[in-house]
Amino acid sequence: MNLARLNFNEAREYADLIGIQHDLRTTIDYCDVILNKQQDRSPNEELVLEGLCHAAVIRYCRAFSPGARFHLDRKIFQELPSEYAEDHEFIKSLRDKYIAHSVNPFEECAIYAQIRTGENGKLEIPNVQSRYMWMRFLEPHEIQRLKGLAGKVLESVEDIAGPKQQTVIEIARKLHEDEIEFSSGTEKLVDVSREAVSKRRNGKK
Repeated sequence: MNLARLNFNEAREYADLIGIQHDLRTTIDYCDVILNKQQDRSPNEELVLEGLCHAAVIRYCRAFSPGARFHLDRKIFQELPSEYAEDHEFIKSLRDKYIAHSVNPFEECAIYAQIRTGENGKLEIPNVQSRYMWMRFLEPHEIQRLKGLAGKVLESVEDIAGPKQQTVIEIARKLHEDEIEFSSGTEKLVDVSREAVSKRRNGKK
């Protein structure tokens, strides 16, 4: 069977929805791994859990991040129970104010003076020391809520993607032969070179 890559607007929108579904499914996968690893709190595993927790939050928020592709907005929560919108705001704030930027008190470094009494009875400060504390990862019940949130949003996206797929099929069937761009389906879709990192999907920086 031959393939033809579709580049009209509806096909690109459908491709974006597939990408969003991938982000949400990956979020769920990360949450499952975190929940399975929560029993082991060795230093090495805590470092892995921290990375997985950050990855899960970032992956979820990508679905709502404006950029070169279609993204979701808060309207998707209008038909859902209010706790999903509340959980969404918590996860978004966690990404914006802790993981991406150090804003809220989930991360703090305090500087302390070392004080001693000298031979003359006066207080002396021989040195200072730091104390750094941060939230390494979400507690299991919060991971469960993130997993449930991603799953519920995924259901809503699938409801949008189904009709969009049918629209793409209908438009594709009406294309003239001259408009069909045959493809092997094996062409390289992703450019991971250093030169590509600053470019947008349309090739502009």
